[in-house]
Amino acid sequence: MNENQIQGITAANLAKKVLSPTPIFILDVRNESDFNDWKIEGKQVSIHNVPYFELLDGVNEIVDQIPDDQEVVVVCAKEGSSKFVAEQLIEGGKRNISYLIGGMKSWSEHLEPVKIADLKDGGTLYQFVRLGKGCLSYMIISNGEAAVIDAVRTTAVFEDFAKDNHAVIKHTMDTHLHADHISGGRQLAEATGGSYWLPPKDAAEVVFRYEKLEENSSLVVGHTQVEIQPIHSPGHTIGSTSLLIDHQYLLSGDILFVKSIGRPDLAGKAEDWVTDLRTTLYERYKQLSDDLIVLPAHFGNIEELGDRGQVAARLGDLYKQNPGLNIYNEAEFRRTVTENLPPQPNAYQEIRQTNMGRISPTMEEQREMEIGPNRCAVHDDKTKETRFPHTATNAEIHARAEAGEKLNILDVREPAEYALGRIPGAISLPLGELEEKMPQLDPHKEYYVVCRSGNRSDMACQMLAAQGFKRVKNVMPGMSQWEHGVEKD
Repeated sequence: MNENQIQGITAANLAKKVLSPTPIFILDVRNESDFNDWKIEGKQVSIHNVPYFELLDGVNEIVDQIPDDQEVVVVCAKEGSSKFVAEQLIEGGKRNISYLIGGMKSWSEHLEPVKIADLKDGGTLYQFVRLGKGCLSYMIISNGEAAVIDAVRTTAVFEDFAKDNHAVIKHTMDTHLHADHISGGRQLAEATGGSYWLPPKDAAEVVFRYEKLEENSSLVVGHTQVEIQPIHSPGHTIGSTSLLIDHQYLLSGDILFVKSIGRPDLAGKAEDWVTDLRTTLYERYKQLSDDLIVLPAHFGNIEELGDRGQVAARLGDLYKQNPGLNIYNEAEFRRTVTENLPPQPNAYQEIRQTNMGRISPTMEEQREMEIGPNRCAVHDDKTKETRFPHTATNAEIHARAEAGEKLNILDVREPAEYALGRIPGAISLPLGELEEKMPQLDPHKEYYVVCRSGNRSDMACQMLAAQGFKRVKNVMPGMSQWEHGVEKD
């Protein structure tokens, strides 16, 4: 490209560079909280965050921080700000500068197809890696027929890929009712005349017709008897169902990941589903062959990608290396999967309603709903962050309330948790809604933020502080050990 002329780079081309062994430098000009929440990652990616508003008067202060020996890509949320900054850098004498076309929204939607393997009877299994979101979809092609598992909403990618491989999509399946992204399974089935399959225990509230993805049944793709055997594996959701393909590949959905395990709380039923989750991971999966290759529906960070960009691991190796599969004390396991949790995915309640067919957001609304990381795992390296330094104890809150002080208490648990018992006078503001509703709060007031165990409230405090709230405290240890009076619905 002309080094002195601004150029845009597509998400597809950036993905190839991110996965390549060549170093690349990313200048992210979004605000700090958005950057900390979600960013472009890669084994050869160097990334630097300078908010756009700090560059409105020019880029002179950062020119020396931009390398001359690497390609530099400027990114923002939608495109406009990064294009402006890229132009300023070129005018400042920098070379090899481009901007991400469509911004982080386009990065969130890109899918990179990776061949996993040729199957025994002539079929082929592909993985579609959504680098910007951590989602993983799958396609089996055999004798002119195709099946797609855990399709994302950008369904044209699957249609085009099947067409390029001379196949017709006959089946689409979701391993569970997704809460972190909008499923494209039903839409893809309608477009191709195929059947849409969903576990019935996750479909109690859906308003559309579907085929029941249940145990003791097999789907066949093509004429080569490539079997897809469902295995009921609840815990992430009550209906979560794994798929055994060709007796050698285990599509584990959001129950088991390469570095972590699935979280049980996204339907507000963490306590109810803990036992199911443990039974699936510590008993049911244990009965399967150690040589099965686990193919999950998500990944937590770029380190989980293999040398070809694939996400996969041998089941036996996961039982040795995955922390979530090595918590032998049942009480400790329960604490880990109910208390030590990252924030819920952005707009996850609305995403669940969309996947039930109960609401029909516009395409732009769907894009907004999906912005950010997937957060389907109990933990990964991204959750090991610095704790918020300013705290207040349960006893302190109770004493001040008893003394007649009017405290501003934000309860960031889910509505169902809030309804069952809360500190008197506390305001319900679920963590997943905090960013959207933050403008309703007064940054000059003092706020005490509470959740069950102090983890979600810690994240909420950090989000508030990043937006200029100076008087925020995390209530510890939270509602799990609140020994005083509560209000209930």
